Amino acid sequence: MRRQCSIGCAMLLFGTLCVRQGMAASITPDDHHLAVIVGSHSDIRHMDRDTLRNVFLKRVFIDRHGQSLIAVNLPSGNPVRHAFSQAVLRMPESQLRSYWNRQYFQGVSPPYVLASQRAIVEFVARTLGGIGYVQPCAVDARVRVVAIIELHEATQPRCTPTAIRPAKAAKKD
Repeated sequence: MRRQCSIGCAMLLFGTLCVRQGMAASITPDDHHLAVIVGSHSDIRHMDRDTLRNVFLKRVFIDRHGQSLIAVNLPSGNPVRHAFSQAVLRMPESQLRSYWNRQYFQGVSPPYVLASQRAIVEFVARTLGGIGYVQPCAVDARVRVVAIIELHEATQPRCTPTAIRPAKAAKKD
């Protein structure tokens, strides 16, 4: 049984456009999707799948407004990263490793790797030009969804909102 996003996530995603075979369509938060996010302060409103692929393969370094783009990834082996790589980069893990080995010797490093979806949301919210991907249940008001990536049933990771909620502040005595 799939976990559904919270009502807050549903409100954030209501009316959002998704990328489905190059066409825009409305979605519901319980579908099989990943959200591509930028900071709420960003001028970016939408990114298509090909642009995302180029940003995450570091073929594009700046947006159309001249802002540097800083793509961030989850660790390799993370099911959300695997789903994103399959859906957007369209490269198997071995081919992606070879790609980054070649790029490294040309002076291009892969995107930064952050430990969790929570860390990606924090980074993107605070970093001008930051762009990342998370499950829709990780989205909060500090970030803007610029693309929704539809996943195949087989690659859908389980949404784990408890793993991405900010820790509660300690009570003062």
